[in-house]
Amino acid sequence: MKICMTGATSFSGYWFARQLILDGHELTVIRSHNKNSGAEENVWLRKLKGESLSFREYSFAQKFSSKLSFDALLLHGSFMEDRRSPNFKVDLAVQKTLEVSKWIKDQFTVESVIHTGTFSEEDEGVGEIPLNNFNPYSQSKSLIHKAHQELFNEVPFLKFIMPNPFGRFQKNNIFRFLEKAWEINEVPFISQPNYIRDYVPVDLLAISYSSLLSSFRHGEHTSNFFAPSYFTMSNREMVHLYASEISNRIGRKLEVQFGEQRDYAESRIRINKDPLHTFTEKWNLEEFWDSVATDFMGGNNATQLF
Repeated sequence: MKICMTGATSFSGYWFARQLILDGHELTVIRSHNKNSGAEENVWLRKLKGESLSFREYSFAQKFSSKLSFDALLLHGSFMEDRRSPNFKVDLAVQKTLEVSKWIKDQFTVESVIHTGTFSEEDEGVGEIPLNNFNPYSQSKSLIHKAHQELFNEVPFLKFIMPNPFGRFQKNNIFRFLEKAWEINEVPFISQPNYIRDYVPVDLLAISYSSLLSSFRHGEHTSNFFAPSYFTMSNREMVHLYASEISNRIGRKLEVQFGEQRDYAESRIRINKDPLHTFTEKWNLEEFWDSVATDFMGGNNATQLF
């Protein structure tokens, strides 16, 4: 398939793009004008090129003599600047994202759309009622989803709901926080151990994403949503599992301390609905943990080419 994708310049986007190319798709990556599209994000495209994986690359606002045609548009990009801040700029995030989306619609013809959302949006996942947005970033994602549905209402449209991905080359998540402490022989402290979430190995998530695209295009996936789930457990249980798997592989006991959580700024339970165990035929859990341990021992240098 001929595919156009935003958001390849990110941790999960790199893995998604990589799997799509390996599965034989003809990929075109769109680079946005967001602040986060600088040298730091470019590392993910350099990693793809370092693996000799072939793809086209276009920049936002680039002009073409005629419309280009694609079988699928993958709207994976997000405005991420200060996304964890309570002062995250919702209006700006919506504006910047839709500028790119509208340019794509003006320049390209697409036959189907997969939009990436997040489990933390209102009315997504399973958990405590009401299913509110967790934060302003979640609110922006919810608004962008509705705008994308309207913008691309003439073609089949599916929402892929992101859980918490983790794995090799991870950068800004709870597991990298653990690793940074262990690397300097400190014991990391987890202050919010009771939240129950979905944690999904990122390479398995990429396999499911690519497979979903094919089944969606061929009419085999009839739902308008897909909410992948793998490890569903509390932060405490997941951190214990992560520490145990890495410890067993490097021959060193990795310790973690936990606080007593009393405050819940977010829903205590919010999980996805679609188990990924049916996608594991091309994937091995032990090999995944081996790769994570190897990455940890190597310093998790996301700027290093393969």
